[in-house]
Amino acid sequence: MQKLVLTRDFERAATDHHQQMAIVVQAKTLLFAAPGLYEGEWRARDDNNCYNFAINRPTRDHMQPGDLSEELDWPGDVPVKSVKLKEGLFQLVDSTGIRVHKGAQADGLVYLGHNFLGCRKDFFPAALFLKYEDQGDFHWMAMRQKVDGDSPTGELIWSHKCGRPSPVEIITAPDTIFSKATAIGYLLFAGYYAVPRDMAYREVPGLSP
Repeated sequence: MQKLVLTRDFERAATDHHQQMAIVVQAKTLLFAAPGLYEGEWRARDDNNCYNFAINRPTRDHMQPGDLSEELDWPGDVPVKSVKLKEGLFQLVDSTGIRVHKGAQADGLVYLGHNFLGCRKDFFPAALFLKYEDQGDFHWMAMRQKVDGDSPTGELIWSHKCGRPSPVEIITAPDTIFSKATAIGYLLFAGYYAVPRDMAYREVPGLSP
């Protein structure tokens, strides 16, 4: 399991993000993996949160990383311990963020670090942010395709859902996932995760499919 590496340097992360998006768009990769964004489906199911949206699973009230695998126990917030790395990066040694990281990977997400170009076939990228002053709070954003009626258009976008009662928001220029994260108080970027496209259809332990 890869270690979670975080950064507060959103300017640099945003530059890297733009470069990666340009490569993906030009190469037309991820088009067959990124789900279409059918906003009506999410408006009809307001009991889903950012993790439900990130893994494209509007099927359960307030899912948490680890729910699909039953690998994560939520004991409450854990005191933060961190180790500084070079160039403004650092690693968390123990925190709720680490538990989110482990739970997401146990569910089947693959940690990509700060570069989503390594996203494999049949996977699409999602981004994880943490709050600087409250490591117990986290937020996910994810790649989608715009749709026209019932058909994906092939235009890749990023979007997110802030909690259960909130609508899905499409992130459009000049905003980025980083400016949006800053606006809602998430000041640490934890990196990208590759989400299996079939995640929406996996059975949750203890629940009906």
